[in-house]
Amino acid sequence: MRAATAMLANAAEVREGLLYVLGGGIEQLWVAELPTEVAPTVIVSLELDAEDLGKPFQPHLAVRDNLGDALVDVDMPPAVPEREVGGDDDAALFPMVFTVGMQVLREGHHELSLTVDGVELASLRFTVRLTG
Repeated sequence: MRAATAMLANAAEVREGLLYVLGGGIEQLWVAELPTEVAPTVIVSLELDAEDLGKPFQPHLAVRDNLGDALVDVDMPPAVPEREVGGDDDAALFPMVFTVGMQVLREGHHELSLTVDGVELASLRFTVRLTG
């Protein structure tokens, strides 16, 4: 299991196994004041091997600011990548979409990481900036 794609976006959804993204690739979150609440959409598409298919796993999501303070540190709902009925797939892409609400306290670089069983699968950096 590894991340094939990871990004922040304005919005996204998974429907019938397809990933639909609006405004993907966000690297900066502009805010009017601090502290403030933000809720970016996190997109991760996992590349799964045959042994991963049909086995549940629980992603863990963490966001830390530039001082190392944890803004988010949560287990996400368990995921079960199912094989197609009658399928003989030896690998598959498994898209996931999370909306992550958090209170940002300061400007600067922030890092988001997605782990499964303690193994980091994806890491994203974004910057929080004040407008004006």
